[in-house]
Amino acid sequence: MRSYIAANKARVADVVARELAGCAAPVSQATYLSWIDVRPLLRSGAGPAAGRGDALADATTALAVQIREHSGLVLTAGSTYGRAGAGFLRMNLGTQLARVDDGLERLVRGVRNWAAAGH
Repeated sequence: MRSYIAANKARVADVVARELAGCAAPVSQATYLSWIDVRPLLRSGAGPAAGRGDALADATTALAVQIREHSGLVLTAGSTYGRAGAGFLRMNLGTQLARVDDGLERLVRGVRNWAAAGH
């Protein structure tokens, strides 16, 4: 199970690095979740205040909502878990690779929609 989830994490890290400019999904050692760092995306699109405090948390939540509304992918805004989580989206990787790939396609589509909307 650990090796399967590790492969899912590696897949997410690769796709995020390749498809979402400036974003990253560091490979963690102790969880089946991926914390996707979308701070560069939010800072570039939401103005200078988005890099600080509540504005970053609000932008993270808005991105998660946009992704859900436009792609059907439900991600959790990291800010739900405290201020340090602002700027991160949480994705569950405890599933089949085909589902992870589907989620990644939806994530990329949702982020592109976000960017096209001028955020």
